[in-house]
Amino acid sequence: MRGYRRTPGRIRHLTARALSSTRIKLSFTAPGTDGHRPPAASSYLIAQTTTPIRTTRAFLAAPVLCSGRCPFAVTTVGTTLNLTITHLRPGTTYYYTVAARDNVTGTRGRRSAAIRVRTRR
Repeated sequence: MRGYRRTPGRIRHLTARALSSTRIKLSFTAPGTDGHRPPAASSYLIAQTTTPIRTTRAFLAAPVLCSGRCPFAVTTVGTTLNLTITHLRPGTTYYYTVAARDNVTGTRGRRSAAIRVRTRR
């Protein structure tokens, strides 16, 4: 869209918890599609890897979940979003970082800080 220049806000409060030897639960708060102003972003780029994600280059090169567009039914900025990731390897450390996508153009916002979590053995 010509003249449309919204960039989603940065993901905040990203946490991860091992639910079992093969499942992890990610949680984070929904930013707006224009910074932290409504409406809330409804699509996210979630990178998952077994090596640390320290740079934007590493983030963009990492394997992604949901083909790069994990959808959530969100209407309010600040809503806590949860995603259970399954079929993981037991006793393995995973690294995650997330970026929101603009609802209209799909433009990617700034990535979150990376977190790590280990599945149970």
